[in-house]
Amino acid sequence: MKSSTSSMLAKVALLFASTMRVTMAQTYLQEPCTAYRNHMKLSNGEDTYCCMCELQGTDLGSDAYKMMEMDNIPTSWCDDSINSGITEIQPNQLLVDPSTGKLELDSASLAGTLSTTEKTRRLSDRRRRLPALSGNVDVLIIRAQGNGGQTTTADSATLSDKILGTTSDTVNFKSQYEACSYDELTFDALTGTGIGTGTSAGVVEIVSTLDFSLVDAISFASDIRNEAITTLGSIPVGTQIIMCVPNGVPIGGSTQWIFSAAANDDLSVINDAYCTFPAAAMVSYGVNVELKVSITPTLPVTDAGDGSGLMGYDFSNTADDFPQMCFNAPKTYQFGWFSSNHLDLDIDATGYIYALVDVFAFVNKNDAGPTDTLIVRIIDNSNKDYYIHFNKADSFNIDTQLGANRVLIAEKDSSEGAGPGISILQASLDSGESFSIADVGGLELEISVLSLATNSAEVLIQSLVPSTAPSEMPSSTPSLSSEPSDAPSPTPSLSNEPSSSPSETPSLSASPSDRPSITPSISQVPSATPSETPSLSIEPSNIPSNTPSVSQVPSSSPSDVPSL
Repeated sequence: MKSSTSSMLAKVALLFASTMRVTMAQTYLQEPCTAYRNHMKLSNGEDTYCCMCELQGTDLGSDAYKMMEMDNIPTSWCDDSINSGITEIQPNQLLVDPSTGKLELDSASLAGTLSTTEKTRRLSDRRRRLPALSGNVDVLIIRAQGNGGQTTTADSATLSDKILGTTSDTVNFKSQYEACSYDELTFDALTGTGIGTGTSAGVVEIVSTLDFSLVDAISFASDIRNEAITTLGSIPVGTQIIMCVPNGVPIGGSTQWIFSAAANDDLSVINDAYCTFPAAAMVSYGVNVELKVSITPTLPVTDAGDGSGLMGYDFSNTADDFPQMCFNAPKTYQFGWFSSNHLDLDIDATGYIYALVDVFAFVNKNDAGPTDTLIVRIIDNSNKDYYIHFNKADSFNIDTQLGANRVLIAEKDSSEGAGPGISILQASLDSGESFSIADVGGLELEISVLSLATNSAEVLIQSLVPSTAPSEMPSSTPSLSSEPSDAPSPTPSLSNEPSSSPSETPSLSASPSDRPSITPSISQVPSATPSETPSLSIEPSNIPSNTPSVSQVPSSSPSDVPSL
């Protein structure tokens, strides 16, 4: 009873302090802190975000690690103003509020612009490094416990098996990443003093010093990590930390959440039972390596929605070993696992695109040659790129939730090249179907699936030339014009039929006709020589001839004027 009364009094005191906001208790950070964009996935599938800052130097006090949420900041500041894990906020702008355990902007910074710098990541000035897109990564699993005995549903051995497949689990975080990447990205249990071995390989159990009922997930995780460093002495640079926390720790006042993870960080915080589901650890690690959500055009960014890959999965039917799936084309391209199998088509290089491509499914990579295509990237250079892949539902991608066994086309913001960006599923095509993009490099682009085979899809990608352009050669069947041409053609056309009436201006012929005309033509000029065969006249001439003709037959009557 005494413990319950003390807890109630503590809550009342916290509420009172939060309401009064005793300004004198607030203190400025004295050193730069590193800002992070934190991504939280709720149980209803919604994605929410907040800003955090990792303290350094004297601001840590006696702690080895401290991450604090930033409160009361401008909308979208995390997206617009910071490069997660790199941007540093300069001293004397953020206030530590002990009543909330959060950081707040002072009034001057709130009204103006925060002073920030971009921190160069070097091992000499950075305790941790960026999460790996490929290579081998050691994993430390922290089984977190509250100071009142609260703990995770799964024990250490179960967590080790479900995350790393230590004993008998064949579908887990480790196995799925290694399958999806064809062993380009692999994971092993971290070893060292104080860390579990055998069936509990890679697991350490840590108890928080904070009152479990009064803290939020970010503060709880920060305290657990600090205690883990104290217990182990250090956590090696490059280690991926998967922290499994007991159910009941709130995020934004709700205990119904799946994971919390920050871009360019090495920590994933997963809520209780979700730690045993591969998808939760896979997606949160994706957030760590700067994968952003995958959506459809009809859904807001907060609802993901492109269930063809994990970054759009809504977790509505998550279960042990389900779903077995990987990432869509933009995210897989960002990982860089299959770089030799990328086909980049740059619209600006040629002015148009024409490509007939066999696109192999990710699950059939072994059927493809070293340079055969798995992903087509159309580079538009207008802040939008388009990605094409064949989403075959089989093997480690058997449970893809959208566009199974179809060719998928996704759009992604290209302001950061092939790096981070929200992807939008634009089309899911079956054999014989096409999708057009209105403007790619100034021309309409058509993507057509000509056929689907067992392991690949034949895809035609072509820019459509506007219909106003002239054809390269005359058509076999000329079109008829309702209007005459305004000038004669240089080469007269031949007709197989005579005209119905003579032309008003007869054409001149260089050769005589092969037969006489029905109606002889009359010449206004006498011929220069007599014809070899005189024509007969039915009328006498009106003047005598110069040379009388000789008749072989006497005349029938005497002439009026005798000849001499």
